[in-house]
Amino acid sequence: MSRTIRAAAAALLLAAPAIAQDGEPVSLDAFSVWEGAGSIVETGPNAHVFAGEMRGPYFIDVGQGPVHAGEIACVGMLEADMETGRQTGAARCRLDALDGAASFGRFACEGFRLVGCAGVFELTGGEGRMAGATGEGAILIRRTETALVAPESGPVTELAIGVAVWRDFKVTLAKPAE
Repeated sequence: MSRTIRAAAAALLLAAPAIAQDGEPVSLDAFSVWEGAGSIVETGPNAHVFAGEMRGPYFIDVGQGPVHAGEIACVGMLEADMETGRQTGAARCRLDALDGAASFGRFACEGFRLVGCAGVFELTGGEGRMAGATGEGAILIRRTETALVAPESGPVTELAIGVAVWRDFKVTLAKPAE
């Protein structure tokens, strides 16, 4: 398959069902603008852990501009050192394409509060036309708290908005059965 045809297929990879599934990797960039909600627990004098969910639409781009591809939902945890600002996190995700196919993924990241959390996102399979799909690429997560609700005791509730950016993400669809 030519590089041009594969690039066009990548633009529709997570959005449309009619793409080539030849087992060759395609490369794309993507982003998601999301909302998050969860709990923050103080786990030490300068340590906090956030556990919660983020979800929102995701868009893919192979150089022709972003195309809405579906919705992503992730659940995960982020540990933060409040003295140094250093943070580490991990999450598991589900990407629902507009045509009903689904992909599963996970990532781990590290970085600094208010700067972002960078790492590697791994696609681990899926359902429908995404069954057997694999992939990997860099991910950067940035978030901003929009509300903190502190009860008299117990964990603080955090609401946030943010963006996830994938660069040069390589995806390989399973070869169709012959």
